[in-house]
Amino acid sequence: MRFARLFVLLTTVFASSALLGACDDDPLLGDVQLSTDTVTITVPGNLQPSALDIARATLPFTLLRRPELVQDAAEWDIAVRRTGAGISFLPFDQPGSPYRGAGIRVTSENYDAIQEAPRATGAYGDQLVPVTVNGVYLFRSRQYPTQGGLCQNYARAKVLAVDAAAGTVRLAIVINRNCDDERLADD
Repeated sequence: MRFARLFVLLTTVFASSALLGACDDDPLLGDVQLSTDTVTITVPGNLQPSALDIARATLPFTLLRRPELVQDAAEWDIAVRRTGAGISFLPFDQPGSPYRGAGIRVTSENYDAIQEAPRATGAYGDQLVPVTVNGVYLFRSRQYPTQGGLCQNYARAKVLAVDAAAGTVRLAIVINRNCDDERLADD
């Protein structure tokens, strides 16, 4: 009986401290796990990767994918495609899946000043977005199942260079590897 009361007391104390914690610091999220990289992706048609896998939920756990290949067909979040306007980002919508697709948000914020991504589903679009040099984008990965439920990951990206003739986009990207954690800067 004493152990049951102790358990209830400790659970109450923990829950209260979590609710009363500092406004900007969620004690349940733990340390932010950021992955920073500079990558080049290309439009399909050559042997180079044409998409980003922000979720990295399946083997091989790699950032760069080729959705035109069978093994990568459903394992990507943001691809580049040639359009009438030049080159555009295309979010993966997971056709035939019960899970939410990836999303893109164009922002005018300074890339280095972005602290976190919005969590609201409506904050991200699911359509082609033109790629512009120095353009800053927020990416939300596709939703994917884990042992603890459903997850998605968030990233910020800045386009460093676009070569429309070669069909390449070079970008800096910061990805939070934690499940459902919108923080995009170190605490």
